[in-house]
Amino acid sequence: MTNNSNIIKFTPTEWEMITDRPLDCIAECITDNPDDNTGNWTFDEIIDAAREIFENKTRTVDMSDPLTKAIMYDAIAGGMFLTIIEETVYLYGYHDPDIPATSDVTRSRMSTVRKAVKTIESKTGFTYYGA
Repeated sequence: MTNNSNIIKFTPTEWEMITDRPLDCIAECITDNPDDNTGNWTFDEIIDAAREIFENKTRTVDMSDPLTKAIMYDAIAGGMFLTIIEETVYLYGYHDPDIPATSDVTRSRMSTVRKAVKTIESKTGFTYYGA
C-alpha cells in the first residue's frame, strides 16, 4: 500500500527542470557515491528507473522507494536549468539570437523558474543546485 504523503505532484515547469538532468549523469553520480547508492544499484538499473520516472506523463512521483528518492535527489541537487537561464539572461540580457534553443529565455522566465525552485525545494526537502 502506498502512503499518499510520499506522493509528490510537480507542475510542468518544475518537471521540466527536474527532467532536464541527463539520465547518464544521474546514474553515474549515484553509482559513484556509496551514500546515495544504498541499494547497490547498477548503472543500468538506475538509468531504467530514471527513464521510467521521467517519462511519467502525470508528473507524479512516489518518494517512498529508495531508488526513486535517490534519482529525484540527484536530478534536483544536480540540476543546472536555473543556472543556464540565469547565465543567458545576465550575459545577453535576453535570449541569445544565435541559439534558437534559448528563445524562451527572458527575465520573466527566469523569475518563473526561480519560483519553481523554491516550490521544488519545499515539496521534496532537497536543495536545488545554484539556488
